[in-house]
Amino acid sequence: MATLQDALTNVRCLEALALPDEQPTIEPEPASVVYEVSFDTNFADRTAFITGIGKYNEEATICSGLNVILDEGESYAALLYTWRSMSRAVPAIKNQEQANRMEIYQKTVSILGPEVNKAKEMMRFVFSASTRFCDEVRTLAHPEKRKDFISETYLLTLAKLINMFATLDALKNMKACVNNDLACYKRAEGILNRGNVDAFSLQESQNLSIFFATNNSVTSHLKKQLEEVSGYEDILVETMNLCCQYFEQHVYMVPKEKYMLIKAVGYGLVLLDGNVVNINKLQKKLVLSRIDRLFRQLPVAPLYGDVQIRFADWVRQLVHYDPSKWTCTTEHMEERATVAIQSRVETIRSDHVRFISDLARYNNEIITSGSSLSMTRQRPTSQTWPLRESNSSLIGPPLSWNCIRGSYFTLPTNMTTKSAPRMQRPTNGPRGTTTQVRRSMRWWR
Repeated sequence: MATLQDALTNVRCLEALALPDEQPTIEPEPASVVYEVSFDTNFADRTAFITGIGKYNEEATICSGLNVILDEGESYAALLYTWRSMSRAVPAIKNQEQANRMEIYQKTVSILGPEVNKAKEMMRFVFSASTRFCDEVRTLAHPEKRKDFISETYLLTLAKLINMFATLDALKNMKACVNNDLACYKRAEGILNRGNVDAFSLQESQNLSIFFATNNSVTSHLKKQLEEVSGYEDILVETMNLCCQYFEQHVYMVPKEKYMLIKAVGYGLVLLDGNVVNINKLQKKLVLSRIDRLFRQLPVAPLYGDVQIRFADWVRQLVHYDPSKWTCTTEHMEERATVAIQSRVETIRSDHVRFISDLARYNNEIITSGSSLSMTRQRPTSQTWPLRESNSSLIGPPLSWNCIRGSYFTLPTNMTTKSAPRMQRPTNGPRGTTTQVRRSMRWWR
């Protein structure tokens, strides 16, 4: 009879039992799976909500197409901002008998040709984008559409389009070198293709020259198309009121969003006021004193890169401009440097002291009560929520310490220090504004 020891021995022998499975013993290295979350889908996930309300799916589709236009407009804004004149480097033709005259013209056309084509594409884009914008306004201004509300996302997308047109028009007005390059290219091409230019190319070349040589051509073209839309003022007013509401309630995260809101309001005034609509007669729909107050709070905003815009300049462009209703255009208001961070130091310091006092008081309550960490975690949320909310508001947009600092470094140095009270000169280091601000604000870093 087998014993327990014999059974254990037999079990140990099983370890040496060979069970070939005809499979290789080499295994590949396991592949890692990385999943990245991106919320910037441009409404591409709208098809997943097929059971949703058709109105919102339709608006998501429209906003998706408008965002593509915004991205393309951003690329053309970068093109204008970085445009540098190349015609100045072209050798001058001394006389008509110069031997290499035709060679210079050929090189000029070959070098400036791609850049001129980019300018033509930009002109076509502006015309097509303005047509698309007016089509959306025409759809929203339809009497049947006015019976329903417009979503805030839709209106904000329209505000971004308004800001895009303002940026492109201002950059185009600023860049005189584009006109010089176009004139140089047109002169060289005309000599090379004398008598062989078709009517369409000639007309397009003339339109391109007029488009870039005329100031505010984007604004004029857009206003002309908008005035053909019945009830366009209602859509623009609703968009501007939403931007004012968001700006006043600090519904933004970064300075770019903040400036987009107020620039859409300023340029919206230019588009709204004209031969068809008088903004002075829209007091029930659009409160001008409210907009004037916003422009007094922030008279200057960055347009693109280091280019800035004064809202008083837009106000003076209004057809029905009334100086008595716009205090932001007075000489006294223009000299105020409300964008200077020095004027905000006292407010930020008082907020900082109040928050540190509340934090110290809460910390002392925990220490004196002798409560453990577990008891602290069990403390009702209602007792700690005010402190958390205060912390979030100071760092985030509502009181926007970060936004104030971001705004300061967004604007040019000469704009942030104009007419501002001088701070005490540091004992060491240069007189530069950045050094002064950094040294004076070490207490809240």
